[in-house]
Amino acid sequence: MWFSKTVRTRIKRQLKGNIRLGGFVDTLAFTMFWMSLVNFLMMAVTTYTVTREYTISIFPWFSIWIFLSILGLIIATVMVFEYKLVYPSRVAFRNQQEYVHDSPIKKDLKDVKDEQKLVREDLDKIKEKLGIGD
Repeated sequence: MWFSKTVRTRIKRQLKGNIRLGGFVDTLAFTMFWMSLVNFLMMAVTTYTVTREYTISIFPWFSIWIFLSILGLIIATVMVFEYKLVYPSRVAFRNQQEYVHDSPIKKDLKDVKDEQKLVREDLDKIKEKLGIGD
């Protein structure tokens, strides 16, 4: 039992982040979006070309523009799904990750709260000297 608890503790604890590694991975991920877009268009044209004879025999009016329009409609539907359901979940997860670990934002927020508490105490003292109640 102690082994599994130790392993779980080590797995839960994340290493401190390396900014350069994170920046590289982030830039690579954003670059992959553009590369996959070009790849998607090439695959779409290839798919249309390979299936053209069969498709035109059934639907003679079916052109590449109709094919690309249908793909565009599918992409738009997936984008709405991503925006409405997946993106909010991703943002919530990232916010939780930033707050749980020792992030600079969490430290700054703690400093602001401590400073606010001191200002409130000073304000209460001033109100007391002036005889002003809440």
